[in-house]
Amino acid sequence: MRKELRIIYERPFVVENIEGYVGELPDLDIEPVILDGPKGIGKTLAVLNWAKQRDYRVLSIECNEEMGYSQIIGCYGAMGQDVYFSLGIIPTIVELAQNWKFVALFEEINALNPSAQKMLNSLLDIKGGVTVKELGSRYSFDPEIRSNVKLVATMNPSFYGGVYKLNEDLRSRFNIIKMGYPDQETEKKILKIHCNDEEIIDKLIRLANETRSGGFVYALSPRDLVQALKIYSSKGLIGMLRILAGKFEEVDLTTYYERIIGLFEVDYGLVR
Repeated sequence: MRKELRIIYERPFVVENIEGYVGELPDLDIEPVILDGPKGIGKTLAVLNWAKQRDYRVLSIECNEEMGYSQIIGCYGAMGQDVYFSLGIIPTIVELAQNWKFVALFEEINALNPSAQKMLNSLLDIKGGVTVKELGSRYSFDPEIRSNVKLVATMNPSFYGGVYKLNEDLRSRFNIIKMGYPDQETEKKILKIHCNDEEIIDKLIRLANETRSGGFVYALSPRDLVQALKIYSSKGLIGMLRILAGKFEEVDLTTYYERIIGLFEVDYGLVR
């Protein structure tokens, strides 16, 4: 007797124990939407907080340049004597919409190679789905369940390494929300969650703003500053500044040391 082929797919997770987002959450009701902005400013955190507040689950898709047909449409697999079919991203999203309200979050969508970007078009078309030829099945949204899914992506600037330019076909199917670094007061609120030393916080923000002004190859993000304050709490000022130095390429290190010696009033020999 022939065994029925087992079809497997990922489930969305419930957002729990997430750090609060400081600032105004982006409007994900205008989806499909891309949150476009520098690394470490809280794009993913904003999406997770949006989902938690509205009791949506999240399906997180870590995009990378190796993704292709198997990950986006699906592929066969084997476990011992058992053969199964693993649904790719597009049919998985359609299948999950039958049972859950969730955000399908494409992390760093412009890490997808051009061929993979093309495959995503079918999810965003009016037809909203894809034919999985291996199964002889069409996976597409029924009109009444399409609203169960929020299609959201994050994107880093195109000058970052390891990313591709988003093709015009895919870009035209998304609404794009530009997100930048938080203003100084908002950034202070973020950092005060992790440290009560306002003097250190103010100096870190001043240092970060200098790196963001174009004089450095690497710009310190709010996430970098949060990490730095956690080190400050356990290793002290010198330990924090030494670890921060590791963020910078050789071309920036001389300038970095000059800035911190004046800003934090530390001895050069201690931080090297």
